[in-house]
Amino acid sequence: MTQLRYQTIHCPWTHDPNLDPDSFWISDPKIDRRGFIFFKSLRGSKVQAFFSHATGEPLVRKMLVREAYRSVTPEELRISTAPGVLRRLPGPMGEGDKQEIFFNELVMWRWWEDDTYSIWYKFYNGGNLTDLADQYYQHNRAVPEHFIWWVAYRLALVIRYFNFGARPHSNREHAHWDLIAHRDIAPENIFLHYHDKLGKDAMRNARKYGNPSHAFPEIIVGDFGESNLASDDREIVKGGIFANPDVKSWEDMCYLYWVGNNLRRLAQASFYYFDGAEDYPDEMTVDDINDNLPPDETPYSDDLINLLKRFEYPGMLNRPMPEGEFKDADGNNIDIDDAHPNARWVADVMLPLARRKVRRYRGEVSRVPAGYFTDIDVSWTRPPKIMPYEYTPKELQRQNNQDNDDNQNNQGDGNNENEQDEESSEGEEDEEGDEEGDEEGEEEDDEGEDDEEGEVDDEGDDDEEGEEDQEDDEDDEDDEGEEVEEGEEGEEDDDDDDEFSVISDAPHVCPPTDKEKNRRQLAELNEWNNKWPAPSVMVATFGMFPRIIDQRITPPDLPYPPPPDGGDSDYDDESDDAGYASDSASDDTVSEFEDDSSGNDDPEKDPDYVPPRG
Repeated sequence: MTQLRYQTIHCPWTHDPNLDPDSFWISDPKIDRRGFIFFKSLRGSKVQAFFSHATGEPLVRKMLVREAYRSVTPEELRISTAPGVLRRLPGPMGEGDKQEIFFNELVMWRWWEDDTYSIWYKFYNGGNLTDLADQYYQHNRAVPEHFIWWVAYRLALVIRYFNFGARPHSNREHAHWDLIAHRDIAPENIFLHYHDKLGKDAMRNARKYGNPSHAFPEIIVGDFGESNLASDDREIVKGGIFANPDVKSWEDMCYLYWVGNNLRRLAQASFYYFDGAEDYPDEMTVDDINDNLPPDETPYSDDLINLLKRFEYPGMLNRPMPEGEFKDADGNNIDIDDAHPNARWVADVMLPLARRKVRRYRGEVSRVPAGYFTDIDVSWTRPPKIMPYEYTPKELQRQNNQDNDDNQNNQGDGNNENEQDEESSEGEEDEEGDEEGDEEGEEEDDEGEDDEEGEVDDEGDDDEEGEEDQEDDEDDEDDEGEEVEEGEEGEEDDDDDDEFSVISDAPHVCPPTDKEKNRRQLAELNEWNNKWPAPSVMVATFGMFPRIIDQRITPPDLPYPPPPDGGDSDYDDESDDAGYASDSASDDTVSEFEDDSSGNDDPEKDPDYVPPRG
């Protein structure tokens, strides 16, 4: 691992052990044990990103003043993954590269007597649906069909939970469930996360087939700032998307940010700029999508087109989404609740269909060919790393170095000669990719000097530096105090730090310190000095770890590979698909599908049963 030194901002924010337990919660005491390393402002001083100084984990902090929420506690806390809240959302399921994340995970919160709240979330590395769709537009490429089915499946699980209380991978609905209305399922609030750190077995498979998470990232619903429960009093209900004081389930299904709208946006991403027209994607009917795809793109299947058509409304091209009642083409009055798929239809028709499609695309029906997940990779759309280096505490550095050694030692442990040869050649390509990545990293550093890159260089730990070089540690302490309190002397130290101390023979170059940016960032952070001790500038160590598997930065070549053979009854007239595809499918249809507790379907009870891969 290459280590470099850089000037950054340290926020010595730790919790007081004597705090009233009702005014503070943290999922892991290590998170704030040594404060935080600032690396990016997302929305000024109210929303910012940090590294935990002790664990190296990236986090997002929101500051909410009393005027920002109507209830006794903020909406984003009362409906969250934290314990002891009004409605606790399901947290991550599984571990490591097998972990499934459905809602943004809250890891810490703090309350002050003036009713200000500090809420901390996990930071997700894939951006959001807007970021992804915009990249496909910029590259004149269509979003691959497997990804649209994946988003449909994950959002259907969320809608079913919001409306009926059935947690993911369980069909147990609650008879007296209190509806959760998110009220802002916008593409900007649907986050993506890629599992880049793989276990040994997953790493071995990824070298041959590609990383499945890069084709099927976590789809995470976040930002519950507009959310309410159906039982909430009107005085604490926010307006939501429609400025409506009532909580209605169709709000998560309809208009600009409903589930179907997000899916249609993805299907139209190649020819409509994502932040374009006000009524996009309602400016084109779903039937016209395939005729407008870029050259060489595979048209979307009839099943997907039929699914998307269910989210159109009569007269869509001639008028904006109506509220209340509107007239159909025959002049009949139709209530808006009856004009769109309801939650029951999503749970009983859309969910099993999307789940069936996803199983086939993920190779749960039959084995995928070599390179399959690489050929349908969507991870190239993720926002650039804040910088190509990472802050990692020393104890984790040792573990990561050991893991890298283990992975390299296991490269040739395949069960046959072909697999060994393939993995060996891929390993050589990885080494070349690392060198290319290093050069790219240098370019990104130069470009990011005025934007995000310099902010993440803020990664590090002057205490850890002392273990390697006592003189450096003394310099760090000088910088930390003088940069904030003694402007001129601090600048003098800055000039010394611009030389940076490279603790490696590798030719990495660190971007120069941006002193003006540091001052602006300190001003934003100092806004909350009445809550926490003042932040200070420090000189820190950060490192670059070699890539084990190359990360794609451009779209895969066309055409996309077809899904593996068999399993989802696409063309069987007697299947659920055929019954679903008919426009006469009833919104009140109740499916009999049922999953057992092991997560595998019961073939006797589940009409969409797909046998596991043999």
